[in-house]
Amino acid sequence: MPVHGCISLPTILLKRAGRSLATTSLGSWWNVGNAAAFDPQVIWDPDTERFFYAGDAVYGPSDNRIAFGWSTSASPGLGTGDWCRYTFRYGAEFPDYPKLAVWPDAYYTTFNGFTPSLAWYGGVACAYERAKMLVGQAARQDCHTEPSYGGILMAGVEGGTAPAA
Repeated sequence: MPVHGCISLPTILLKRAGRSLATTSLGSWWNVGNAAAFDPQVIWDPDTERFFYAGDAVYGPSDNRIAFGWSTSASPGLGTGDWCRYTFRYGAEFPDYPKLAVWPDAYYTTFNGFTPSLAWYGGVACAYERAKMLVGQAARQDCHTEPSYGGILMAGVEGGTAPAA
């Protein structure tokens, strides 16, 4: 895996072998316009040798989204061609504290779900069509809510040995 790092708000800093590659705001990097961008996470997809990121992008009280992106190479910069980007909408419901996982069949995220009045309604787990996202096609999400649990953390594939079937 390439040696890269990520420093959170208010700027993003990518490093390679201790050398700064670029610094910018999350909103600019994620290309989310005037949205408030926060809660970033960047992980490595060992199968495709790309970085994958997600975080909250709030456009307004009725337009909450998770911004997704992945690098087009193992050593990206911050240019437009270096990242493919998506946003998935949750309307007035707020997807707080998203956490990522990579599996061969899908990209996954979990988050705490909040109503428009900011009442917690449960932990949410979503799967996203990884194969379509990797080639820039329209992709869907499939989400399920667990009303009894919050703070769900997703496990992902790491290393070269697949888990037992």
